[in-house]
Amino acid sequence: MGPTMSDPGSARNTAEFAEMMRRLKLRSGLTYRDLEREAARRGDYLARSTLASVIANDRLPRPDLLCAFVRACGCDDEVGRWLSARHRIVELSARQGSPATASHTPTEVPPIWVLLCAALALVLAMRLRFTRVPAGPGTPPVRRPG
Repeated sequence: MGPTMSDPGSARNTAEFAEMMRRLKLRSGLTYRDLEREAARRGDYLARSTLASVIANDRLPRPDLLCAFVRACGCDDEVGRWLSARHRIVELSARQGSPATASHTPTEVPPIWVLLCAALALVLAMRLRFTRVPAGPGTPPVRRPG
């Protein structure tokens, strides 16, 4: 017998957990875009493409993504139950020697704003390092010591 709609703890594996997430999304009546917006309104970050990939490919979401998803669905009081169920599936998978999730590893691409901030910081650091500082009136600019 598969998982019940209201109890994420009844999921026995990653596929059943993803199915429960699909049911919760369906019950919320929200699209992936709506969920992304609702999460942002609540102060969470929820990339709709990542969420869609997790649900469609029967993967366990990262804990932060799961929390944002459950809250965006309007189930703030159920976040703890969902996290406990996820943790239990990770532990069961570890005991059985099978990977619980590909999205649990830190190889996921960071959000674009993180990459943009890193690039900007690098550009500013390089500019400061190679900026010439004038020594005074009538003297040629001198490179800052680095």
